[in-house]
Amino acid sequence: MGLRAAWIRAFGCFVLLWAAAAEPGNHRKWTPSTYPNPQKDVDLCGRNGVKSSICDPENILSVEAANMVDGLINEIAEGNSPYRKMQCAGDGVQGFRIAVALMHKMDHAKHADKAAAAQAFARALHDSWGVGDPMCQNGVLLFLAIGSREVYISTGKGAKAVVPDDQLTTVLDNIKPALKHKRYADAVLEAVHQLGMLLSGQQPEPSTVDTDDGLGIFMFFCATVAAVVGWSWYSNRKQQARYKSCASKLEAIKRDQAAIQARQYAAATCPICLEDFESPVDRGHGASSSSSAAAARSPAGPTSAAAAADSDQEVSEASAPLLGAQGAGSSA
Repeated sequence: MGLRAAWIRAFGCFVLLWAAAAEPGNHRKWTPSTYPNPQKDVDLCGRNGVKSSICDPENILSVEAANMVDGLINEIAEGNSPYRKMQCAGDGVQGFRIAVALMHKMDHAKHADKAAAAQAFARALHDSWGVGDPMCQNGVLLFLAIGSREVYISTGKGAKAVVPDDQLTTVLDNIKPALKHKRYADAVLEAVHQLGMLLSGQQPEPSTVDTDDGLGIFMFFCATVAAVVGWSWYSNRKQQARYKSCASKLEAIKRDQAAIQARQYAAATCPICLEDFESPVDRGHGASSSSSAAAARSPAGPTSAAAAADSDQEVSEASAPLLGAQGAGSSA
């Protein structure tokens, strides 16, 4: 029994050790002396045995993403648009060289804090890799220790003369949201592009990296809901206004129909166009004109010839307003 128990304990310890080694967060802590060089240690930098400007021994980037970063670095070095080369004393025009070092964790035991360790690590790699032209000192190294949560950009003297430290800090701030969401390929591509633009004496475009940390999505959702509710309220309000207008006009038509049946012909609305007429002319003129016409048609003797002539004149004078009233009436 004792031997069996010992074997069980040994097997249990082995399982625990294997699980700890297989845990994703349990990564090697790199130092500048143990970290490989992508120009020499081609089999250790995760680039399939090809010389590169990127070292990613733990395959933080996919092969496709690393190839894109390498291609962008070459574009900057060649000075292809929108990037530019610089005048280098003694060596003519030179393109800027950028290198990238990726890892999960670094060993910072020899430094006071992780920020100082990241700075020392990046500068050590910059020098040992020989990034940039020795005469121009136009090299830049982007250092990312994602498990240690440290990022640093090391620049040669020639590059620093073009891009001051405050602009480098802006580049780092721009990629922090992507790093927070573990979109490491986006962060590296954006950083390399912005460095290339700054080294070319140009301001980079607004960051294409999504900076939304959840609050933006919530605000967008609230704005969308508010817009939908507002549009629904406006449409309902407008529909109610149209309904009231149509109901009012239909009521007016019904009143006109009732008036027509009662032989009151001065209609104020049109049943087809649903629009109001202008105010009808006062019926007093029509009544006065009718009285004058009746007087003109009454029999007249020899003694009333002058009166008949006066009556004819009155009919002629009254005909104009009478025609106006009949015009409005005939439209009904």
